[in-house]
Amino acid sequence: MRFASAARLDMAVFEKDDAPIYKCETIPTFAADPVKACERDAGHAACFSLTADTFWSCPGTRHGPDFPTWNHCTRQHDPNGHLYAGACLHPEHAMYGTAVDWDGAVAPQPAEDRRRRAPAPPPPPSDSRRRRAPAPPSPPSDNRRRRHAHAETSRMAPGWVPAGRDGISGISGDAIGWEIEEGTSFGTGLWCEAGRPAEGWSPGSTTCPERVGEPVQVRILTYNLFWWNLFGVRGGNGNSAGNLIHSSNEEAPFDFMGFQECSDVQHVLNTAGIAHDFTGYSPANAIGLAWNRRVWRELEKGYADVAEDSHLQWYGVRSAVWARLQHRDTGKIALVVNHHGPLPTHVPGGICGPEATAYNILRLIGERAHRGDAVFLIGDFNAYEDATTFSELQKYLTLAHKGHAFRGVDEFYTNCGEVVDTENLGTGGSDHEALKVTFNMY
Repeated sequence: MRFASAARLDMAVFEKDDAPIYKCETIPTFAADPVKACERDAGHAACFSLTADTFWSCPGTRHGPDFPTWNHCTRQHDPNGHLYAGACLHPEHAMYGTAVDWDGAVAPQPAEDRRRRAPAPPPPPSDSRRRRAPAPPSPPSDNRRRRHAHAETSRMAPGWVPAGRDGISGISGDAIGWEIEEGTSFGTGLWCEAGRPAEGWSPGSTTCPERVGEPVQVRILTYNLFWWNLFGVRGGNGNSAGNLIHSSNEEAPFDFMGFQECSDVQHVLNTAGIAHDFTGYSPANAIGLAWNRRVWRELEKGYADVAEDSHLQWYGVRSAVWARLQHRDTGKIALVVNHHGPLPTHVPGGICGPEATAYNILRLIGERAHRGDAVFLIGDFNAYEDATTFSELQKYLTLAHKGHAFRGVDEFYTNCGEVVDTENLGTGGSDHEALKVTFNMY
């Protein structure tokens, strides 16, 4: 999960206020939830809200330095539709010394909001004696313009083409396939539009092999590395994440590992001391997969764009990275899918919505898994455990395990795998837990 504001500041229009700039940690609502208060945002500043459980708004690295001088916090609305109460700085900001402790006063509202307009003066007398009668009121019309909530649209540049969505490229005739229920549409009109799976469609869950004979035991890790902070700010924190991975792999080697917020998967493998055994793959959006190449043979790999962040906390599109791998000794095949979901967490599915996000992931599985493949879906979905994203996935896949961080954003799913063991390996310096699940694969 990337922690940033619920809304990125539009600094294109600057307007200076005389309101004081406060120290963020002295604002009452900061203590309630520092995560929502931009504590870890690289701009080190925020427009703050006095409403509990409301995301503050962060300027980011580009406008953060000038934030004490130029901001329009009291002219910007929070996700609840209310104006932010004022501006504040975090201790890391270069001008933090100019900020003052919160004094209980709300920043003054813009003058134009405080001032009531005087009634318009009467028109000047006319030299003309002929005066027109007032026009009769217009009859009611069904075509009158009405104000509606504005639907979110994609912020991707014109001409941008989402990856892995043409329904043709590289899809085998042996794939499970993808069918939708006629007349259903979610994320309608957006690039991520998706229909509900057709009745009877299954990602292999209804045709699992009988659980007899000796299974292949598969150990899988999912781990959000909190890269910008753990590696960017703290310089790796004494190789805390690498040591965690190395220690667990020494006890029982991983088969597959999925990383989110992973800018360099090869660096992770190197610092964990396992690069000689593992192949890393990270084609898009800091989502990394790695597999033990001594045990598994690569058949195919790729990624698909499946969702896009809400305007409230926009970083871009969200992808799912996948690899289809064959066990060298038994020939059994697994499709591993790693997803990092759209923000913010309280708006599951971003602009596409939770249903479209879930269905796009299921579509990817249908197009890439073959009949008889074991499917493992892992990741940080950036959605709370009760989100519709999860309830839709659980209609077609089995929830194998979920973490505790941020109300269950990190989860494991499978079509046929049998859960043998689950383990929380700790955070290793991240703000997420490293989670390990051992499956039997028949």
